[in-house]
Amino acid sequence: MIHFRKLKNGSSAILETVENTDVVSVGFWYRHGSRDETATEQGFAHFLEHMLFKGTEKRTALQIAQAIDRVGGFLNAFTEKELTCLYCTLPREHLELAVDVVTDMVNNSVLSTEEIEKEKLVVINEIKSIEDNPEERAYEFYLETMWKDHSLSRRITGESKNIKKINRENIYAFYKKCFIPSNSVVTVAGKVD
Repeated sequence: MIHFRKLKNGSSAILETVENTDVVSVGFWYRHGSRDETATEQGFAHFLEHMLFKGTEKRTALQIAQAIDRVGGFLNAFTEKELTCLYCTLPREHLELAVDVVTDMVNNSVLSTEEIEKEKLVVINEIKSIEDNPEERAYEFYLETMWKDHSLSRRITGESKNIKKINRENIYAFYKKCFIPSNSVVTVAGKVD
């Protein structure tokens, strides 16, 4: 059975009980993707997704990874045209850990200048690898042709020139604008009550 609830903070929560499993998956979905970026923010949603794994006020990047790995869990994220999602799948007895870690990541990311500079290189290399992939380039050309100047025609990763302009001030402002409860849906599926 699927349960839906609107929370006091404006977030929505969806819970699905799945009896014949010993795992639980938690997802934090934000209704903000590459189509919602301004011209100066192109690539910010994808970049921010990367930065959420770089440490919080409570945990280092290593502590984030270890917290989930130690219990046999899996933590990941993705950005699309219309949303950004962080999700974690782990043994059901560690549900509270998943909620604690992911909540910490989405609410308390440090966004250190040093990590931002390092991650710029990672994302620019990702952009270059997409440019070297004929299938990816064909898909981008298809979107550009179909959507013309609409925001759906833009790359999710943004352009290298936009990524180079990211600094702590502008990515922090983007973070505080997009990662708000009223813009989120929290999902839990698995053997939970």
